[in-house]
Amino acid sequence: PSRGLGDVYKRQVTVKVLRLDLQNDPASLRRFHREAMSLTELTNPNIVNIYDIDQTDDGMQYLVMEYVDGMDLKAYIKKNHKLPYERVIEIMEQILSAVEDAHAHNIIHRDLKPKNILIDKNGAVKITDFGIAVAVAEFTMTQTNTLVGSVHYISPEQARGSMVTKQSDIYSLGIILFEMLTGEVPYQGETAISVASVSYTHLTLPTILL
Repeated sequence: PSRGLGDVYKRQVTVKVLRLDLQNDPASLRRFHREAMSLTELTNPNIVNIYDIDQTDDGMQYLVMEYVDGMDLKAYIKKNHKLPYERVIEIMEQILSAVEDAHAHNIIHRDLKPKNILIDKNGAVKITDFGIAVAVAEFTMTQTNTLVGSVHYISPEQARGSMVTKQSDIYSLGIILFEMLTGEVPYQGETAISVASVSYTHLTLPTILL
């Protein structure tokens, strides 16, 4: 609409505040800003756009992000199970496009899972939480010597506290693909270590998927 001498536009956005226990950690804040700024340079249609990085008057760090009108992949799988193979391929191609682009810019997600993959009302895929996942991972390992990530999707080396690489993201993609095809995750367990132990025992499955 037109107002006076200028035009006013309305746009829905998502505002995500950095976790409270990270707000006072300088190293995490630097990593958070660095990763978020790197993402603003990406133009991949399958990565949620970051419009701004700022802080409130009292110093709370936050991101202004693209609003995705839809649902996460976890809910999508549950609602549409069993997904046709053609649809699985369509979704996976879009996920791979986003991850490939991020990896080309040396950005590792560290917490790829269906909850961080959004499907809009047109069926397009959008991956979110790249910068936040990295900042949280660094802070958690530094402060508590424990890992970050959803236990059913993180790689065995990540579960054991080893260095996280691009291959760690690729492992998570194999688990996501398995869940889209079957409706469930391949390895069950209450902790990351127990899931990692089972995945090592049955290494043939992720090898086939990847």
